[in-house]
Amino acid sequence: IATLKNGNILAISDQRPCGADIGNGEVDIYAKVSKDNGKTWIPSSTDPSADGTGLKIAEGTGNTSSWDCGFGDAAVVVDRESGDVLVICVAGNVKYSSGTSSKHNKMARIRAEFNKSTGELSWGSPDDVTKAFFDELLPKAYTMFMASGRMIQSTKVKVGSHYRVYGALLVKNEGNYVVYSDDNGKTWNVSERASVGGDEAKVVELNN
Repeated sequence: IATLKNGNILAISDQRPCGADIGNGEVDIYAKVSKDNGKTWIPSSTDPSADGTGLKIAEGTGNTSSWDCGFGDAAVVVDRESGDVLVICVAGNVKYSSGTSSKHNKMARIRAEFNKSTGELSWGSPDDVTKAFFDELLPKAYTMFMASGRMIQSTKVKVGSHYRVYGALLVKNEGNYVVYSDDNGKTWNVSERASVGGDEAKVVELNN
């Protein structure tokens, strides 16, 4: 769940037609928006084809040989200045528990532009950003995902045009790393290992 720039609430959730987690078949991601602090919900789009379950912002193919077999465990953050939404999620056909050095899960990025006039979100298609996390940040990792549900944006640290975004990665057999982006998710940096034996961690920013 995240609060949009106009005060509306955005909620994102998995729907799992395969009946299980990522790596087992089709898993989709849906989004809804509430304009009354959670009393009622509407699909996160003006698209009339979006039904009561919400707007499908990522659709898994169910193809177990494809990077887009499924999408899920989304972590979301809203840029405080533009209002644009950034989602990082798990993708692919490999279960977290089954990843190896040569075959691991995928990572996807989904972005939505916020229209300041109408308050609507325009969602883009998922991008495969696996290399940005595995090859460029943690090439020895077996499997990883951004701890589902939450990324944060700093209220203090601004580099260039954006305030810094932080997220917590859970890496198989290693624990947690903190990753951060200064360009709203286009590129990422990684900390030293933040926790050994951790699980689905979250990041907060202290007042000081």
